[in-house]
Amino acid sequence: MKMNKILLTLASLLLISNSLYASKPLVGIAEIKNANPGTINISRLLESHLLSVIKFTGVFEVVNHALLKEELIKFNCIEEDCLLSFAKNAGLQLLINGHLEDRTEEIVLNLYAYGIDAPYYGKIIYKYRASVPLKIQGRFIKGHSFIYEEHVAYFISNLLKSYKEQAFIKIGLNNEIEINKQSNANGDYTIYRYNKVKSDSSYIRLYSKIGLLRVEKNRIEVKSLDVEKIAVSDFIFLSYIDEAEFLQEFYYERKKEIVFDRPSIRDTLFTMLFTIPGSALMPMIVPMGYYSYGDFKGFSLWALNSLPYLYLEYDGLVNRPEVLRDDKKDISKKSITRYHFGLYMLLAGGMSLFVDAFSHQSIALSSNYQARQPLLGNSITAAYLSLICGGGGHFYRGYRIWGYSYFHINNILLYYTIREFSRGEEYHSNTDSYEKGSYNKNRAYAFLAVFSLFKIIEITHVLLVKDNIKNGTVLKEEFVLEPVVFHSFKDGMNIGVQYTYRF
Repeated sequence: MKMNKILLTLASLLLISNSLYASKPLVGIAEIKNANPGTINISRLLESHLLSVIKFTGVFEVVNHALLKEELIKFNCIEEDCLLSFAKNAGLQLLINGHLEDRTEEIVLNLYAYGIDAPYYGKIIYKYRASVPLKIQGRFIKGHSFIYEEHVAYFISNLLKSYKEQAFIKIGLNNEIEINKQSNANGDYTIYRYNKVKSDSSYIRLYSKIGLLRVEKNRIEVKSLDVEKIAVSDFIFLSYIDEAEFLQEFYYERKKEIVFDRPSIRDTLFTMLFTIPGSALMPMIVPMGYYSYGDFKGFSLWALNSLPYLYLEYDGLVNRPEVLRDDKKDISKKSITRYHFGLYMLLAGGMSLFVDAFSHQSIALSSNYQARQPLLGNSITAAYLSLICGGGGHFYRGYRIWGYSYFHINNILLYYTIREFSRGEEYHSNTDSYEKGSYNKNRAYAFLAVFSLFKIIEITHVLLVKDNIKNGTVLKEEFVLEPVVFHSFKDGMNIGVQYTYRF
């Protein structure tokens, strides 16, 4: 009885919204459950942005959300089984719901998209779980609407990448093949047909592949199957990869316009002028930067990763060839190598770590829509930093792991390249002069070629990646392994491993 009342309400709802005549997949948005009274506004924001972003894609038709939500709550249809049964009987192709988790310092978003028709039959097509920070540097974050709209946009775009829409094939008046959906279909598609069953009352219907269909410039051609053999119930699955990529690109570019100034060559020139002082002062200024921003993780990474190279820089500059020459000592290949590497670290190599200390904070502010950040978002600057110092461009774009990876590989390759070109000097007391040793040219130029290839790869990579300004953190873990200790009266103390699966 309860379900009948809901279905009657939905029927009037569909008539009001003209959804009965929609040629697009019909989607319903159920309630986004709030964690507590303090998160009610966030739930409403998410529901509002779901409506606007879905309409913006042009892929789906949305039923009247306010009335749908009101009736579902009215008849207490809030559990998954009830919602899916309701969606199936109401003719929806998609159902979206979710809930929030309040963790004091962050809000965890959980959004789910259920497919109702084939090939899903009530299964989750895509689930999105992300943590959204509520504070930065102890202050509450402003610009909440932009933040939750961004997460909704990523949810819908990833849903579109996974979603397959069932589209039935039919024969037109002039024996032409038509698809019962208005779409931008293009390429090869598999034709499916439902298997014969004793009763059509079963919700899950099995189907099999019967042929291929090609769509090219609005011309539809059936392959490996006679047109006369096509039945009314034959269908294909349409995908929306292009729409998904467009949506992601649109919101990324819009965010760049909001949080970054327009890229300018003057920004790159300023970075160039600041390179030498920034690199030279890096050991003194960078720790202060990490401390002032409360970035103790960054400080730890800096100390762990920079100390070996700072030691080489110090040793190379203190025990430089000029000092050894004044003392009339032999100048080893190692001393010359460390000296030239020390000069590189002093004048350019330290710039990558300087960039990390300050751009990481700016990127964090940008990801939370806190303020427009000058000097960031410039691909030319990123390429320049990758050229002069290992990982500089990736630190600039907000990728710490990539930054440190390129930082180490760059420094190791450069050090050994310098070593292969270095020639030790032997002091001869009888002539009071130095004689330079030899070096292997083939080996030296081989190292130079490898280092040059590495720099090309690094610069190309930094130009291809986008600025890491996505808000929050997407939580993708499916299961978690963790140690466990428990006591048994029979076996005493037991130690083992357990896992938690999230579904």
